[in-house]
Parts: sequence; structure tokens; C-alpha cells
Amino acid sequence: MPTRFQVRELPLLLLGTVATLGGLYIALVPPGLPYDEPSHWLNVLHIVHHGSLPHIGDADVTYEAQMGPLAYLLAAFVAWPFSALSDEAAFYAVRTLGLVEHLGLTWIMWVLIRQALPSLPRAASAGATVIGLSPMLLAVGTSVQNDTLALLLAFGCLVVATPLERLTVRRAGGSGALAGAALLTKVIVWPVLLVLLLWWAWKRRLVEAAAFVGSSAAVAGWWFARNLLDYGDLTGRKAVEAAGYHFPPLSGVPAANLARSVITYLWLPTEYVRNVVHSPTVLDLLIGILTLVGLAGGVAVLRHRPLSGLTGASTAVAAVAVGSWLVISVAVQSVAFRFAYTALAFWGLSWAGVAAACPDRLRPLVPYALGVLCLILSGWFLHAVAVLPRTEVQLSF
Repeated sequence: MPTRFQVRELPLLLLGTVATLGGLYIALVPPGLPYDEPSHWLNVLHIVHHGSLPHIGDADVTYEAQMGPLAYLLAAFVAWPFSALSDEAAFYAVRTLGLVEHLGLTWIMWVLIRQALPSLPRAASAGATVIGLSPMLLAVGTSVQNDTLALLLAFGCLVVATPLERLTVRRAGGSGALAGAALLTKVIVWPVLLVLLLWWAWKRRLVEAAAFVGSSAAVAGWWFARNLLDYGDLTGRKAVEAAGYHFPPLSGVPAANLARSVITYLWLPTEYVRNVVHSPTVLDLLIGILTLVGLAGGVAVLRHRPLSGLTGASTAVAAVAVGSWLVISVAVQSVAFRFAYTALAFWGLSWAGVAAACPDRLRPLVPYALGVLCLILSGWFLHAVAVLPRTEVQLSF
């Protein structure tokens, strides 16, 4: 059955390449250069040194202290034995944990595509490749952060939940537990929960929906109750603002700049490393063309398999995630496009659509061509950050 695929069925070449390239990212990207990494790292250190969860207002943490604790607890568990050697050893151990999570994300994307497009099994490697070898997602995954684990859990929730004909109360409860764990990692996964609940309500699967909500609340509800008691709101945003951290909305930013930011957050980690490196025009053109190709693949997927099952759920999640990111960024506060990263499920499916649209004899070559293009982008990026002056290092040990 689709949900019983084994890791060994995913081409080992892809996983090996992701692991090797990820090791280079861990070693070559200066500590703290990825945006928010210093703040995430302070959360991990707080747990290691104090044995308690960070709290907005603590002297040794900053604006990420209101984030869900699951990624930090896991990172602290990995960092603790290495902290006896040095904070630097602990830091690189946590970056390595992020690479392991990124490998898991690559695998779950392959499983998701195989389940969503069972008649196109050979196209799944293209979608997994664009997730696993994207320089942007590699840069995120190999930094200290909470995005990758949240996405891994959220996409796992989609895989478990979406075969409606096989949905049972037990499956719905298991999916809800994954969703709760994802929420406990980062709340950007909320579009997955919303879409699943609306879909089940429409299909009148109310008992399963109740099991989903119940198990999600059992896993993550305590965290939101804690925020409400400590900060006065469910997410802790009021405490962040009260502490003096403000992120003005992008109301005056041209639409072209917003589109450029979206494209960048799919391919190149230039914004993610504080714009200390700038991509040449030829690479900007390349990622622009690749984005258009990927969108065309998304259209092909929807024509091949209309909005139903996992394809429909992934499409709806992408629409909700991107739409809410746009509204919040323009009207409320500036947030990076990582806020909409649950749309990556549809992005992976789109590249499966690109492969499926190719002639049979060319289809097996698509993942390799895509991999080579990603390696070129990574080669440029890693060289650019490796030669940065030491003044760009944000963390010192």
C-alpha cells in the first residue's frame, strides 16, 4: 500500500547526495549567518543550561523564545552531551540533527508524491529532488531552526490522513497526534489542520474529525494554554511586541519584489543569510525559469488528477498558506515566505508533474537534470559564503 513504502525504495543516490551536500553546508556556512539562527540557538542553550523552557523576558533569549518547544527540546537532547566539550561542538551537533531532519523531509516528500500520484510512480523522484537538493531548503535544514521538523511532521500528517476511503478513527487520531506535534514545533503548519478539518466536515466524517482535533489538542493544547496564561494570547506575539521587537508590514513593497522574494525562498538562500551575498543575474534568470517550469508542472498535475485526495489537500494547503502569508505580510507584519512553507507539498507534486509531462524516454532524466541544476546553485552559494570575511560570523564560541 502507498503508506508502506520503505526508505530503501527512494533512490539512494539522492539521499547520499543530500547528506554529502548537507555536510558541506554545515561546515561552510558561518555560524549564526542564517537569519534567526542565533535566536534559535539561544533557546537550545537555555534548555541545556537551565533545564527549563525559554520564556520571553528571560535575559539569555530573544524573540524566538515564544516558539513551540519540540524542536528545541530535541536539539537540546542532542546538544547536551556535546556541551561538555564546548558550545561549538554542541552547535554543530544540532546542525547535524537538522540535516537528519532534512533527509526525513526528502523521504516524506517522496512518499507523499507516490501516494498522491500512484499512476506516476517514477515521477516522485523529481519532486523529492527539488525538496532535498534545493539550496534554500538545505540552508534552512542545516542551520539551527524549527522549520524542517515542523514540515516533516505536517507532511507526515497529510500522508496518514488523506486516503479518505481508508480513513478510520484510529488513523485520524494518529494524524492528529502528528499535527499536534507539528504545531508544538511551529504554528506555520496550521493550514494543514484547517484543510483537513474542512475536508472531513464536507465529507461528513465528523467522528474522524473529532478524533483528529482531540489528539491534536492532547499533544499541543497545553502549550497554547501556557501562552495564554503567560503572555495573554495563544502564540505569544503580544510578548514579542512588548519586548520591543517590531516587524512592520510590507504594505508599500511592489508586487514584483514580493514575487522575487517568493522565488528566492524556493531556490536561493540569499535572503536567509541576511543578503550578505547577492546572486548574479544569470542565476536569477535560471531560478525564474525553473519556477515557471515548476508552476507549469503544477497545472499538469491538476489536469492529470483533479482536486481530490492528497493532491487536492496539498493544493488547498498551498492556497491557504500562500494567501495568508500575503495578507499578513502586507497588512499586519513582515514575515518571511517560510511562513508559507506548507505549500512545499504542492511544490514537490508540481515537479512530479514536470517529469510526468516529459516523453517516456526523457522522464528518468528529469531528477538528474534537476539535481545538477541544484548542485550548480549550491556550488555558487557555498563558494560565496565560504569566502566571506569573519566579520560576517554572527556567533562566536
